[in-house]
Amino acid sequence: IKKNIYIPLIRGNDMFVVKYRLPLSKKQFGIFEAKYSTFNRKIDLAVIPIIGLDKSYKRIGFGKGFYDKFFDKLAYKPIMIFTQLTLCKSNIYLCEDYDIEADYL
Repeated sequence: IKKNIYIPLIRGNDMFVVKYRLPLSKKQFGIFEAKYSTFNRKIDLAVIPIIGLDKSYKRIGFGKGFYDKFFDKLAYKPIMIFTQLTLCKSNIYLCEDYDIEADYL
């Protein structure tokens, strides 16, 4: 089965997704990015980096809300997997209603 892989691309205060292809260039926030391309497919599964989780298991990210804003604009919700190197979970509510939640950690 053929799969398409897309990665984040930050431009100003917005995040887009672009098709993964080499070469990647190290850009803002130390993120490796591919060159800009048009995205017109449905995202079935998203693997999303996090710093931690709040009490409601919502994403604590890097402070700009790129992922939250991007996924809020979609007319559907893909399966979301949060990934982090070490489990970091707060026992208090830190996130807003618009912050995204994962299906899997």
